[in-house]
Amino acid sequence: MQFPSFTPREKINLLVISLFCILFGIRYYPGQWEKTLYESFRWIFAFFYFGGATTYIFYALAKKMFKRTFSLKQGIKIAFWLALFFSISQSLHEFLKLPPETPP
Repeated sequence: MQFPSFTPREKINLLVISLFCILFGIRYYPGQWEKTLYESFRWIFAFFYFGGATTYIFYALAKKMFKRTFSLKQGIKIAFWLALFFSISQSLHEFLKLPPETPP
């Protein structure tokens, strides 16, 4: 299997998506640099891992149900876009998280 060649525009697109995933994946804990680096790396890795896993599931479903698949190039693009979606949704979840309710 040969790695697909991307056009310069596609490379820039994937680079921008990666930078946004990294930006949305940064977790900051004041005064705790080890925890900041660990949690940030963990979340960034998770975004790309789940993006790739979801793409693989879509590939298998498309192959099984529709007897059609997509190319590796399209799969990489889908995985990156899903990673961006996961990173934005997780950041919104962390940002909009409501505090626990106190009993009356």
